Amino acid sequence: MFFATPRGIVSIRIVMILLSLTTMSACGQNSPNAGRETRAVSPDSRNATEVIMKLEQQRRTALLKSDFKTLDHLTATGYTQISPDGAIVSKAQLLAAIRSGELRFQAIDYEAVQIRVTGDAVLVTGLSSVKGHCGSKDISGSYEVSRVYEKRNDTWEVALQRDSRSQVSLDPDATPGALEDARPAKSQSK
Repeated sequence: MFFATPRGIVSIRIVMILLSLTTMSACGQNSPNAGRETRAVSPDSRNATEVIMKLEQQRRTALLKSDFKTLDHLTATGYTQISPDGAIVSKAQLLAAIRSGELRFQAIDYEAVQIRVTGDAVLVTGLSSVKGHCGSKDISGSYEVSRVYEKRNDTWEVALQRDSRSQVSLDPDATPGALEDARPAKSQSK
């Protein structure tokens, strides 16, 4: 089932998966065990995490090389991307922008990547530092990225991606965990 938005059509299933995975993620962020595994990880979950890590690297390399054929293979037919300005981008639009050279990247670095496996869906969240252009517009900067992978016919594909500008600047010399400390402190009401 699909629903129309002002900028396109989105699968309800994809939206529900993203919402449930995001809610699961948010609920655990403030717990004392946040960032620690508190239950046994199944072999299937471990395997899926390893596969997704490899796919993330393939996707990054394909974006840097403008390899639209690899991106086509890694991206679901019904792929939807929600860009930082709120635009809805389809798989066809993404591939056309890569193929034409309109969208090009000189550097993409990831930090604080977390992978959450739930059956046939995986949520990948993290921060990215990008150097690139979309047409004549410089899109370089820091982004918070969420990607949902779905498993179809024993193949993992990116089904949904959401990008938003981040207030956190990625420092290539930062030590692991330093990004959490770099986030602006929330003001406390008294």
